[in-house]
Amino acid sequence: MAWIRPGFVSAVGLYSGIAQRTPTLLLTAESDSLANSWSTPYYASLDTRLPAAKIELVGLGHLSLWTTSSQASQGKVAKYVTAWIKRFVDENTRYTSFVSTQGADMSAFASHGGY
Repeated sequence: MAWIRPGFVSAVGLYSGIAQRTPTLLLTAESDSLANSWSTPYYASLDTRLPAAKIELVGLGHLSLWTTSSQASQGKVAKYVTAWIKRFVDENTRYTSFVSTQGADMSAFASHGGY
């Protein structure tokens, strides 16, 4: 976790109650009103000078990001987490397009920080 390991260069937030000071990706599910009620204000509180994105995935519900509910949901989560990590940990800009615009499997997308 970033507050324990300040050398981290990126973060992926699956729980929205932790203050990050690194490029941060928040994943939420379209049918999860509980998590979205927390993630939206948390995303808004992030430093806008740092890269951040909030992706809401189509067709997923509460706990879908944590459980092995389906191979399709695992693939969606893996796609964006991998792209975020490759972009900011490996500094590989070829992955920017995956995490900088709304894709077909997203019901909502937001980003800031100019990456």
